[in-house]
Amino acid sequence: MAYRQLRDFIDKLETLPSELVRIGEEVSPLFAASAILKVAGASAASPAVLFESVQGYPGVKIVGNLLGTRRRLALAMDVAPQKLNAEYLRRTENPVEPEMVDSGPVKDVIVKDVIVKDDIDILRHIPVLTHSERDSGPFITAGVVIAKQPSTRKRSMAIVRIEVKSSDRLCLSIGSRPLAGFLAEAEARGEPLDVAVAIGADPLVTIASVAHVIGAVDKFGIAGALAQRPVQLVKAETVDIEVPANAEFVIEGRVLPGVREMNGPFGESSGYYMGFETPVMEASAITYRHNPVYHATEPWSGEFESLLYSAQASMLRQLQQLMPSVLDLTLLPGSVGQTIAISLKKKTNGEARRVIAAAFGLGPQVKRVIVVDDDVDINSPREIEWAISTRFQGDEDLVVLRGADAYLIDPSAREGRLGTALGFDATKPLGNHPSFQKIASPPGYVEKARALLEKY
Repeated sequence: MAYRQLRDFIDKLETLPSELVRIGEEVSPLFAASAILKVAGASAASPAVLFESVQGYPGVKIVGNLLGTRRRLALAMDVAPQKLNAEYLRRTENPVEPEMVDSGPVKDVIVKDVIVKDDIDILRHIPVLTHSERDSGPFITAGVVIAKQPSTRKRSMAIVRIEVKSSDRLCLSIGSRPLAGFLAEAEARGEPLDVAVAIGADPLVTIASVAHVIGAVDKFGIAGALAQRPVQLVKAETVDIEVPANAEFVIEGRVLPGVREMNGPFGESSGYYMGFETPVMEASAITYRHNPVYHATEPWSGEFESLLYSAQASMLRQLQQLMPSVLDLTLLPGSVGQTIAISLKKKTNGEARRVIAAAFGLGPQVKRVIVVDDDVDINSPREIEWAISTRFQGDEDLVVLRGADAYLIDPSAREGRLGTALGFDATKPLGNHPSFQKIASPPGYVEKARALLEKY
């Protein structure tokens, strides 16, 4: 039986120039692998890195910076980078329901907590990385947490930070919906919440897991839409959860009701060390493939921002449903997902402010909203800064929302996790104002110039 899998994507990258680097010498999961991923991710090419020899884990590989560029996101979907947003929105209009199968590669090795509890030793089987100097321990950074709503059995998933606290105990930062709602419902009943953590899933499952959705939406349907075929799922061994049949690793277990432990400190995606009390999961099984590949994401990196792409496209759909004049949306690099730029074909001078108000409603992660005209390339930080510098005045064009919910990983949040959201109306006034005539080359000359330069 053929499965769509992480390994297929790695093989695909290897056929393309500068997309994948193989490291043959042995590396340690303690700091060394992370350091290489940091350097690779910050380089101009920003290649994916495959570690072929991992200290203490014979036969296991590690891959990182896998989706570290928009180019590789497009490769995962088999589309041109410039068509990524449009194709994402087109495909996800019609979710493709997952397909249940009897078994899959993720069941090659099964370790259950049935007779001998000590068999469940996460770090014996999985090379979880310790990323930064003052991290409190090893953290799973690309684990897709899958759970079901207790009352409806609707399924959803998300990527959350996971600290390995002991051989069978994990701390999960379940802080956003719908998973946080699932856990709250289970705790209100005094019941544990069944969960599974899939590591090394098909990249499109990973992308879909961070989609920005309203309500309990089965994100496997989104992943199937992106892949244009059903995601194959198999039943977990010890919990009532379905997991990707082609994942590299799955950790099964239950989140204990009412139990919280310190998670961190950890070098977070905000670029700072953060620690807070989070729910606790007790592992009941580990399953994995022969010669598995562990997927690690560097927290403060381009790959983290690339993984937010699915949330970006979902936000665009929600805004366009409210405001059809919105043309495009992007998350600005370096803003850890908190700054969005919006392209608008505005029809009234007040429309940009209404777009800003709607964008504030997308969630606490939205800290800054920059609205620009359709003649500004929102994928160019240079043009965004140019629009702010030449079409924005702070006393008239700034929208301030005080006392707003703040992002969980924003260290500047005040007591009660409150903050201030800002909106920048960097659009020019309607009408033909001579002051806002953008420089343009004579028709045809740019094309001639490009043709000439291509010869050199």
